[in-house]
Amino acid sequence: MAEPASSDSSSPIGFDPASPEYIADPYAMLQLVREAGPLHRSKIGWLVTRYEHVAAVLRDSRVWGSPFPPDHRRSLYGPGAMF
Repeated sequence: MAEPASSDSSSPIGFDPASPEYIADPYAMLQLVREAGPLHRSKIGWLVTRYEHVAAVLRDSRVWGSPFPPDHRRSLYGPGAMF
């Protein structure tokens, strides 16, 4: 399995959760990513690898808050789980 491209959070790493290698053994890549550092940019977004950092991000409404009112979000996503 390929190693992360960089432990520098400004450089994307080679993380592809849809790759056959990842699907066959996700733990090897996840271990490499965790060992490289707590925060990485990837092609699919940011990877936060440590519990305390993940918990902080999930509690931060600046990260998960929406600037759009509920009616606008509903028009974008519909009434399903995404809304």
